[in-house]
Amino acid sequence: MRIGLVLLLLWAGLLRAEDGQWRAYHELRSRAYLVCANAAVYFDPQARSADPRNRAAYLDGLWSLDSAATELGQPVALQSRLAALRAALTALEGVPAEQAQRYPERLRDLLQARENLAAWADQGYQDLAAGLPETLRLLHRQSLDSGRLLLAAQSGRVPGLGLDQAHTRALDQVIERRFADLFERLPAQAGPLRKQQLSYRFVRAQLLQPAPERMVSPVLYLTRTVIDLDELAEEIQAAP
Repeated sequence: MRIGLVLLLLWAGLLRAEDGQWRAYHELRSRAYLVCANAAVYFDPQARSADPRNRAAYLDGLWSLDSAATELGQPVALQSRLAALRAALTALEGVPAEQAQRYPERLRDLLQARENLAAWADQGYQDLAAGLPETLRLLHRQSLDSGRLLLAAQSGRVPGLGLDQAHTRALDQVIERRFADLFERLPAQAGPLRKQQLSYRFVRAQLLQPAPERMVSPVLYLTRTVIDLDELAEEIQAAP
């Protein structure tokens, strides 16, 4: 009897640990988008002034990345990728404002560091994804695609980092279709999903323009949307 109880407790502990791992792997992917998107806004060479809210947002994203790394036990491969991301950001912060024309070069290094981190995190996530409900995977994909569109839109404002507009428009259509799918699959969460959809639609026109005049408001709006989608996924997984 005692042995059975011990085994049950051990199994429950393993499940909780696995829950923490998929959350951590996913946060490494989603928060890395937010770090780079907010940094790209803050260090936009065409901006008249930097908004401190964007700096606060990318610093908060870095804190989330560190928390996720702690959850995963600080593996060496992850530490090296996070160090590269921080080094790129530190180099960007070290460029004097009067030399803003150098921002794109440093931003390019930051985006490359994000790609390396995301590729590693995605492999870890995929190893666990088979055990996750489809609705959670859909919410995670919605979070990632929102972050991807956000970063693509802002990168398009930085000289030398422009992306294909056809790609961003196709991604927008995927996001819209997935919202419809999520409403069908999660009727009990229609309220928070509607809020996230409305936030997305409020800024989508600016995101899809080839060269929007100002991206600060859309970035802050969609940063919150990405975080809300991740939190909704956690709430659903934690529900009995």
